[in-house]
Amino acid sequence: MSIMTIFGNLEGGSSKIADIVYFKSPWTNIGNAFIDMGAVYQLRKVAPSLRLHIIGGGLTNIIYNFYTLEKARRVRKVVPGFIVRLVKRALRSKARRLRDSVLSIKYTAPWSFELITAIEAKYIVVAGVALSGWFVALYGETIRKLCREKRRLIVLGGGATSYSEEEANLVRSFLRKVKPYIIVTRDLWCYENFSDLAEYSYNGVDCGFFVSETWKPPLLNLGKYVVFAFDKMKEPEIRVKYPIIRVHHSFWTKKDASVVLRRKPNTFVSDHPYDYLALYANATEVYTDRVHAGVAAYAYGVPCHLYSTSPRVKLFERLGEDPRKKPMIPNLSKLEEEKRGQLKFLSETLGLKQ
Repeated sequence: MSIMTIFGNLEGGSSKIADIVYFKSPWTNIGNAFIDMGAVYQLRKVAPSLRLHIIGGGLTNIIYNFYTLEKARRVRKVVPGFIVRLVKRALRSKARRLRDSVLSIKYTAPWSFELITAIEAKYIVVAGVALSGWFVALYGETIRKLCREKRRLIVLGGGATSYSEEEANLVRSFLRKVKPYIIVTRDLWCYENFSDLAEYSYNGVDCGFFVSETWKPPLLNLGKYVVFAFDKMKEPEIRVKYPIIRVHHSFWTKKDASVVLRRKPNTFVSDHPYDYLALYANATEVYTDRVHAGVAAYAYGVPCHLYSTSPRVKLFERLGEDPRKKPMIPNLSKLEEEKRGQLKFLSETLGLKQ
């Protein structure tokens, strides 16, 4: 099934010139697809007459970044752990910059062609970790070029990655240059650090929470079951009452493949986001170290046990949840209220520009 089938009939009108170009997330893990589905839903909901094009690409930079990171990991294995800890403790937020310099970690491939630079549009929309140092390193120059050509930037459900002072300063410097039209954040930290740099800002929620608006999954003839989704850590020993279906969000790297090849019963991998949403929506509970597995489960009202140590779990705190609590019981009335508020804001800022 094509990406256009997943997102539905997106083109408004017959003009070859778009009003909005959505720069989709690379699907290096399937959770990024959940973000894209929710972002596109919001854009179509608030501005149905605007012509929307979805552009991918960007993978050349990510592949190059993954390749140089893999080389760095091999070097890292021969460095004693106590030295790494001492450096991190001494340099704190600057440790990553030193690592990148010493180990020659790259974020942009000089030979990369970005298709988005060839599309005429009034607005460029980015989502997910679009307020992170990693995103700026990968795509900052491309976005700056587009904004110099009079496109207006919209960050929709944007979040960071490290949530450090260094990252905040780097992203603020980038935003000052591109002068965003709209910033909708997905956590309070990002709102407090970046909201003053856009013409319009909103303390919103992650786009992935809108997946339940985009698609109503079928009932599965599986009886009661739970989903385990562990890619970052070894699957913990958890006693559950029902059969386990084990899903994996990523299969890009050798490390990802090794996780898939653990040969655990009922292992499931797909390149199709609807498959995962069907499994999450019908599950009794979800156990995961993947933030957006938790987001999908929450959106469909399924209790989630989140084992992630990533600071990106702040997007649950935005809903008043404690992501360390197991399980998180979805507060769907609160979530619906937040989604309505976000759509209202977008209607007032983007929708009225139709």
